[in-house]
Amino acid sequence: MMKAIGLKSAKGGVELLEALEVPIPELQPHDILVKMVACGMNPVDYKVRSGGSATFPIILGYDGVGTVEKLGSEASLFKVGD
Repeated sequence: MMKAIGLKSAKGGVELLEALEVPIPELQPHDILVKMVACGMNPVDYKVRSGGSATFPIILGYDGVGTVEKLGSEASLFKVGD
């Protein structure tokens, strides 16, 4: 499981943000898994949080910094530990 910040069941303001525990997603061939040490909200998060169609839970925090932990089978621009 991984920790995330997001919305469980409704869209709205920051007062609805919750700490979530969600399954670690399976990597697709070109994906990388990053262990985040810091993340931030940006205008995309605001738009996702306040409108449009979505499947819950919605995980927010598109900007971040961390360490690469795992690579998809075809990921080649990064290596574990980057």
